[in-house]
Amino acid sequence: MEGASLSHEFLSLLSISISNLNKSWLGSLIGIIIGNLKLSISNIHVRYEDLESNPGHPFAAGLTLERLSAVTVDESGKETFVTGGALDRIQKSVELDRLALYLDSDILPWHIHKPWEDLLPSEWIQVFRFGTKYGRPADYPIEQHTYILQPVTGNAKYSKLRQNGSSNSGEPLQKGAVSLDDVTLCLSKDGYRDILKLADNFTAFNQRLIYAHYRPTVSLKLDPRSWWKYAYRVVSDQMKKASGKLSWKQVLRYTRLQKKYISLYASLLKSDVNNRKAYSL
Repeated sequence: MEGASLSHEFLSLLSISISNLNKSWLGSLIGIIIGNLKLSISNIHVRYEDLESNPGHPFAAGLTLERLSAVTVDESGKETFVTGGALDRIQKSVELDRLALYLDSDILPWHIHKPWEDLLPSEWIQVFRFGTKYGRPADYPIEQHTYILQPVTGNAKYSKLRQNGSSNSGEPLQKGAVSLDDVTLCLSKDGYRDILKLADNFTAFNQRLIYAHYRPTVSLKLDPRSWWKYAYRVVSDQMKKASGKLSWKQVLRYTRLQKKYISLYASLLKSDVNNRKAYSL
């Protein structure tokens, strides 16, 4: 019995040792992977075109990035691969090249004769680099961007010490330094106007989304009766939700809307009468 109990204790100690060994090996592997992570991003261009928010004044907003990279470096700043004791101090170098944000007012929207999904990778690059012309990717820049954030270039240094590595030296566990060549922010009058119109459009869209299940699927000219029913249902639903809890501010708003509607409807009736007279003459 004593031999059996000793062998059981030995197996338990052996399994604990193996488990600790596996944890130590896995932790070391994760540390090596994290310590040598390398990031490289290049040729990023995200563009948003809006033809609806400000009718007659289409605009486009975009984010561009030429290159972003992050690598592990040694004391001299050269790229390296760290293992073992070198993991006690991890140093990273980040390079940023031409990060910019633009807002172009009164644009000509990009247009391609064939479906966008049929474009070749080289054509995608050409379009987002130079734009479009006559329904094809342009061969040279045909527009100058109006930048909110002028192209920014810079670099950053980051270092991290393990706790046991800094206990004696008194150094901070993490250090970082950022250096940017120039940061210029600018917003034009037209750009400010477009941003306000976009905000109003999003507000109206969120309002329409609440009652989207009432909204007719046909145009106003084809079926005006269904659109009147839609308006009635929306207003009725709003009144039911309020259930007598309207504030004075809301009462004032609805009163102003009623006066505005009456004025517009009267103008419409007058225009119809004038048109009929002109037609009869």
